[in-house]
Amino acid sequence: MTAKGFFRVSVQGRGSDIGIFPVRWIVACVMQDADYEVTVRFVSEDEMRELNLAYRGEDSATDVLAFSYDSPGDTLLGDIAVCRDIARRQAEQRGCSLYARLMHLILHGALHLIGWEHDDPKEAAQMEEVERVILARFNIANPYEIAK
Repeated sequence: MTAKGFFRVSVQGRGSDIGIFPVRWIVACVMQDADYEVTVRFVSEDEMRELNLAYRGEDSATDVLAFSYDSPGDTLLGDIAVCRDIARRQAEQRGCSLYARLMHLILHGALHLIGWEHDDPKEAAQMEEVERVILARFNIANPYEIAK
């Protein structure tokens, strides 16, 4: 998969050791031909709790949050915040690698940036299917089967 036009993905914070290239490819699979600039930021549990409280009114840490910004022209701008410590615990509980869990969370956040939601069961099932298909391209097992 190659993206046409402008795209930029940056990775910041503790956890960026998974490498920029897999993150770029997973985001490119979602964005396809759109122009985009996305930052993936790895945050602590404390920072994630603060973000979750400030933007969602929930006083608890979560695994991933996505922030889409209005941008001039057709360029999609957005940030994906990922809590590596929560992801590590989830990976252990699910019996998958930390890499697989982080890639799933980044993909999940990228889908939110382009408007996917999972507020009702039908939306959730559709979003999960898209995640399964894209993760399979990276030889990452179905994250919803691992969780069962």
